[in-house]
Amino acid sequence: FVDHDDEEPPRSYELDMPLSNFHALIFSVSFEPDYLGLVLALKRAGLAPLTEDRGPRDPLVVAGGIAVTLNPEPAAPFCDLMGVGEAEVLLPPLLPLLLEGPHRDDLVARAARLPGWYAPTSAPPDPVTRQHLPALERPCMPVILGQGAAPNARVDLEVSRGCRWRCRFCAAGFVVTPYRELTPEQLGPALDWAIEQRARVGLVGTDVSDHSHLMAMAQAIWRRGGEVALPSLRVESLARKGSQAVELVRLRPPRTLTMAVEASTPSLRCALNKKVSQQQLLDAAQNAADAGVSQLRLYMLVGVPGETEQEVEHIATLTGELQAAGPGGQLSLSVNGLVPKAGTPMQWLPAPDLKYLRRCRRLLRKRLGKAGIRLQFESPDWTRWQALLSLGGRAASRHLLRGAEQGWRRALAAAQGEEPLLQGEGRRPGSEVPWGFIGGRLGDDVLAQEYDALEQRLYTPPAKLWGRGQEVEE
Repeated sequence: FVDHDDEEPPRSYELDMPLSNFHALIFSVSFEPDYLGLVLALKRAGLAPLTEDRGPRDPLVVAGGIAVTLNPEPAAPFCDLMGVGEAEVLLPPLLPLLLEGPHRDDLVARAARLPGWYAPTSAPPDPVTRQHLPALERPCMPVILGQGAAPNARVDLEVSRGCRWRCRFCAAGFVVTPYRELTPEQLGPALDWAIEQRARVGLVGTDVSDHSHLMAMAQAIWRRGGEVALPSLRVESLARKGSQAVELVRLRPPRTLTMAVEASTPSLRCALNKKVSQQQLLDAAQNAADAGVSQLRLYMLVGVPGETEQEVEHIATLTGELQAAGPGGQLSLSVNGLVPKAGTPMQWLPAPDLKYLRRCRRLLRKRLGKAGIRLQFESPDWTRWQALLSLGGRAASRHLLRGAEQGWRRALAAAQGEEPLLQGEGRRPGSEVPWGFIGGRLGDDVLAQEYDALEQRLYTPPAKLWGRGQEVEE
């Protein structure tokens, strides 16, 4: 649907109908803060947000997406059905039921028996098994493109799903499994359409720089007269002369290249399960400069368990070293507070401490301002709002209701005195979590072992976690 402005209720794109006229509304939720968007959409459509307050003539509210797959519980009171896993598997058996008509209670009961689906108003089966494709057949891509796009606008195409590397903070490596790629041949029809719509094609995936067919995909785009838009790239790939990532950047250097550094010291990067040396960082920056890149953008995290303020201060030192080794243009640094994700070894952590995040921001602003480095530091409040929704149970729905009425900042302020997760109280590793009924992912015993490795700053080779047949080049 299209949400035009704050004055008019949202209406459907194709038929220009109010949302309340439909038998079912299906939401794809990519990020935990989007749960608030779901509640706001229902309110603005004139529908009661809570399932218990809607009647038999109201649309069914159905939700899926990666946020739901990780932890559906904060949004559970607003949904009649929730799907755990990938849409290509979940939707085909559900859609025929929805087309049968608005026999609400019977439909919900039948749908809840489908693999990967559950009805929050009744006790979920144990477990609700995450559904996934064994292999990708075609890319996820936009269905509707906005009008009047900027000249540098792009069409994003999914080229892989999941990740081989198992960074301990990232759900893609622990939950979105197995790792799967698309070939240039599978992308062909989508590339033809994308380049007809926009001049640039964005390659979407958590590990695009190590894609087996990276150069072949880029050449397919170039042959069609398009340009490649790259996401952030792995330092290890950019540091390795002759890698596909380095070759692509050399042939068509982007103006800005983004590198995911994550932490300032090798030890702290090992805690995150990223085995990246200081020399690799410098080599990656040098390779970018040699290829003709104009400027670098770096991503870093703060709030890693066990992190010291000296290590935070070292972010400024490392950034200066990379600025000296890399392109001569202005260097940008984006720093986010670490948001623990369900289904990862960090799922038992509390939200990062507010005062600590603010101290980190002050420290880096002071150090980097003198060096002329552009710093973007995510709002500490926004980090903690994300963490609350990432880790909260069904009771977190009250914060979403308050956020829909008063805004998320006031909802967060009220939650500070109510939620142990916002007061530095995490969960004991191995203890029950609100999303514990979801199956089809790594067991808590493995996650607890990785939590211990995180605290000891030990690196676990990805092959050890993936098992045979999924080995990757270190």
